[in-house]
Amino acid sequence: MCDASSVCADKEIEATLPRVANSTRLHSFAVSGEISHSFRPAHAPKPMISFDTASHRFNLRAVAVITTHDHVLLHKLEGDDYWSLPGGRVEAGEDAATAVAREMREELDLAVKVGPLLWIVENFFTGGGRPHHEVGLYFATEIPPDARILDVEARHDGREQGRRLEFVWFKRKELASHDVRPAFLRDALAHNTLQFAHIVSRDVAHPQPGEA
Repeated sequence: MCDASSVCADKEIEATLPRVANSTRLHSFAVSGEISHSFRPAHAPKPMISFDTASHRFNLRAVAVITTHDHVLLHKLEGDDYWSLPGGRVEAGEDAATAVAREMREELDLAVKVGPLLWIVENFFTGGGRPHHEVGLYFATEIPPDARILDVEARHDGREQGRRLEFVWFKRKELASHDVRPAFLRDALAHNTLQFAHIVSRDVAHPQPGEA
C-alpha cells in the first residue's frame, strides 16, 4: 500500500482515471451525521486517485480516526518503521467516507461506522525517492462494541495485498515518543477533543515555497 515514507498502506495501482463500470455496490444510510456501511463480498480493485505530475505524485487519501478516551488505533505495514492512521487512497468514483469503510473491511474484515469529517490535510513528503502531494480526508470512525480489535492491550494483524499490517493501540498522550506520520498527528491526537481543522503538513524536504 505505502511508499517508503508515505503515511498510508495503499494498493500500488496507478491510473489516469478511466471510466469504470459500476460493480459491487456499497449500501449506506445517514444517521445523525454518520454513515453506516454494510458490504457485499470484496470487489475487484478500481483505479485509485493517484497520478504523477512533472514534479510530484498526487494522492487522494481517506483516513479513519479511531479513538477511545485514552488510546488511538494506529497501524504499520510490514517492513516500515513508522506508524500511521488506517486508511487508503480513494477509488475513482468513490466518496471518501465509503473509502474509509472499504479499507477497514479489506484490512480487518471489519464493518465500521464513519462519522463526521475531522481534518482536511495537505501533506507534502518524500516517498520512494519522489516528492508527494497528498490530500487527506480524516473521519471520526467507530468500531462495533463487540469487535475483538477493541482489546487495547493486544496487537492485531491485518492484511493488505498479501502483506502483513500490524494494528496497535497507542496512548494518545504518549505519541510524541513514537514515529507517527504525518508528524502533526502526535500533537493533534493528544487533545481530549478533536475539532475540525485544515492542516498543511510538510516534512523537512518540502519547505513552504519561499523558505527553501
